[in-house]
Amino acid sequence: MISAGKMNLSEYMKGRRNTQQTMGKEQKGTDQTKHFWRQKRKRNRVVVTAVVISVTVAVTVTATASKYKKTGQGRELRQLREQTETRTGWRMMNATDKQR
Repeated sequence: MISAGKMNLSEYMKGRRNTQQTMGKEQKGTDQTKHFWRQKRKRNRVVVTAVVISVTVAVTVTATASKYKKTGQGRELRQLREQTETRTGWRMMNATDKQR
């Protein structure tokens, strides 16, 4: 017979196995959480890298385009003493031609 203060080996092992299982479940949960955050950081790094690359390409293309842009290709500005063109519309021109 076993005294109240002593525990036999099988009961001790059962108790130990139960505590290991609960510790394992807790450990598994924290591992999953760590894995989740690790993966999220990795995804964020990939997204940031893609954004940086796209911005760099856009800036490079803009710089290259402005480098090769020739003078005078911009919006046409009227000179101060430039002659004004006739402001007569094509209908009025047709009407005057018919009268002749």
